[in-house]
Amino acid sequence: MLFVKKLTGIIMSTIAYNRNLFEENDFCARSFEGITVKIVEGQSSPGAIALAKWLSGAFHAFDQKYLESITLEIKDGMEQIIESYTLGYSYLNNEVQCHLAGAVDAGGILEDNNLNESIRNVIRNVLTLTQTNAPLPEDASTTVKISYRQDTPVDYEPPGFQPYTIRSPVEGNRVYKFNCGAVTTHFHRLDLKGKFYERPEEIISCLCGKDDHNATLLKCKLCGSLQHSACLKIFLIKKDMSQSYHTCLKCSRSGVTPEYSPEECLFRRAIVLCAISKSLSVSILKKKLMLDENTAFFNMRRLMREGALWKGTQPLTLENLDFPYNVHKMKVMNKLKQDYFDN
Repeated sequence: MLFVKKLTGIIMSTIAYNRNLFEENDFCARSFEGITVKIVEGQSSPGAIALAKWLSGAFHAFDQKYLESITLEIKDGMEQIIESYTLGYSYLNNEVQCHLAGAVDAGGILEDNNLNESIRNVIRNVLTLTQTNAPLPEDASTTVKISYRQDTPVDYEPPGFQPYTIRSPVEGNRVYKFNCGAVTTHFHRLDLKGKFYERPEEIISCLCGKDDHNATLLKCKLCGSLQHSACLKIFLIKKDMSQSYHTCLKCSRSGVTPEYSPEECLFRRAIVLCAISKSLSVSILKKKLMLDENTAFFNMRRLMREGALWKGTQPLTLENLDFPYNVHKMKVMNKLKQDYFDN
């Protein structure tokens, strides 16, 4: 039983390490059956500490022979499963069989002198699988779920766990399954398979009518569509916040008032562009906001009337599209931000 628990911890730690779920200092090097592996210690980040506690709680159920399966889920910020790994357990005459959900019998019993090679093959396949898969989003999180055998006491919950309701998977998401090999001894069997969920394409559906990525984007936590933050009267200038979540006007069932018209949305985007630029021209507005000449010219003139731009020595005409005008930062960050975003 100790061997199965150690191997379970190694598999979970290998997945966590190679999917970059935690910091480097959350892992330590250990030797297992002559193989150097990375093990989660849970000394630094909250996620690593939680995973170590979850595994400890799962092993408590394992010792009581209540444990039926352990599932490691990796989710995005929308709480949609990206990847999952499930280890299943069965108990026969004080012996334990461990297998991955959906795995099939892949052969007979291995001799003990082939055990190390079998473990190496599994770990090597896990490394290949997890390193070649697409990088996880920055807001990825982990969850460990366990299920019990039917003879488990109704009120039993191991340390660190609480009851949960099983959710149905999101319809339409394609699932890819990968076989990573098997480890078999005279007492245990472990088949490892990975399961990855196809990530839906992110769609920009914004009030301004533009689908460009040249601005900070917010994702609706209900429908998953992306909108420019400025169009929603949210003043954000850091692109590393592009995966922040909110509820769009459609999902919140809020009426679209004149301040959310395409014209006003584009002007707010022009204000944000001023906040991150030293100078601005009609051609820059055209490129950054995907505008035609007349719309870019209109917004440029409006910015000048609001005092966001310093008047140049040349008249602003369509013939001087590339003539830059200096941005009045204090006017933008104080007056325009207050007038068009904070009210």
